[in-house]
Amino acid sequence: MLSQEVAIQTPNGFKVRPVTKFIKAARSLKSDITLSCNGKTADSKSPSNLMALSLSNGDVVTISVSGAEEEKNLQIMVELMKKLGGQ
Repeated sequence: MLSQEVAIQTPNGFKVRPVTKFIKAARSLKSDITLSCNGKTADSKSPSNLMALSLSNGDVVTISVSGAEEEKNLQIMVELMKKLGGQ
């Protein structure tokens, strides 16, 4: 398992639009991907789990990837999280 921390940089937090894009990307990968923050962990392929994290702008999350192509998929998800902040 590989992990990396990244800050939420979306002005309105990690809400419906960024969550939807994140889930779409996670579901396209064969790895198991989780997000963790403030003692809670969520499956990145589950909308309700991600929304339950209630992530706000500035929160630091840990993206963890296990399974096929961990390194590549971790980088994809970290870059996506950073890109979502620019929208």
